[in-house]
Amino acid sequence: MLTDGYQRSRRLVRKRSPTVFIPPIVVLNILARQRDPGPPVTILTPAALTLRHAPIADCARYDQPQENHLMERTQLFDLMGELKLYGMKDAFDEIMATRRQTSA
Repeated sequence: MLTDGYQRSRRLVRKRSPTVFIPPIVVLNILARQRDPGPPVTILTPAALTLRHAPIADCARYDQPQENHLMERTQLFDLMGELKLYGMKDAFDEIMATRRQTSA
């Protein structure tokens, strides 16, 4: 537990504001933040987890605008069926009906 300078810090706090109670945990927290954490610990990667081949990624494809992927209602419903999203069909029809009513 961090105690370096705790008593001295409590005395300084009491001297500056004798009527204000500051919990000990607050003082310990301040002291801990002022400590030098030292260099970070280096973790060595085991040989079994080292990559043998550099990853192949085409990140440039994310910079290009996507094509418009329009689907017909039947294609969409077939896809929903494959994904077992049966309740989505009714929700989709309800949303489209509401959209038609508001745009009319």
